[in-house]
Amino acid sequence: MPSLLPYGLRKIWGHPANRSPGGLRALVRCLGRSGAWASYQLQKQLGLFPSQGRIIPWIDGLRLRLLSTSQQSQACLYYGIPDWPSMQFARRFLRPGDLCADIGANVGVYSLLLARHAGGTNVHSFECLPSNVAKLRANLTLNALEGPDGVRLHAVALADRDGLVLLNPSDGDSTASISPPPLWV
Repeated sequence: MPSLLPYGLRKIWGHPANRSPGGLRALVRCLGRSGAWASYQLQKQLGLFPSQGRIIPWIDGLRLRLLSTSQQSQACLYYGIPDWPSMQFARRFLRPGDLCADIGANVGVYSLLLARHAGGTNVHSFECLPSNVAKLRANLTLNALEGPDGVRLHAVALADRDGLVLLNPSDGDSTASISPPPLWV
């Protein structure tokens, strides 16, 4: 764990969300996220983190279930806005009524953000892993963004061409990769 601490602190401090103008306020925010990161890592190491996750406040009044198996939700704890350029673009330029798609929605970080700015019924989330669909649905429910007036959740995989591929879920994380099918299929 000692080698993780300097790495984590450098990564958190170097993220644009923590380097934005604001002087002391930005430094305090970064230190707070660093403390949350250290506490989270310690709880994981000691087996104290609840399996169902914890609910954390996120951006734009949204809440997110922090899961020890989701790098995407962990990044929201560490950075606030993990994919800075894309998410800042969405926050600045999306307007109510804009049509949006979150392809490979994972636990729904983008789906939540898109729904907050474009309106729930204008967001289509596509996720193929059943475990992620359940986590995504839980995050939508947590933010009152599911149901007939909410995000449209599609439990399917999308690709840029027709055909067969193998879906390879990662161990211990909520991501997957694809590979060509074996020749005998």
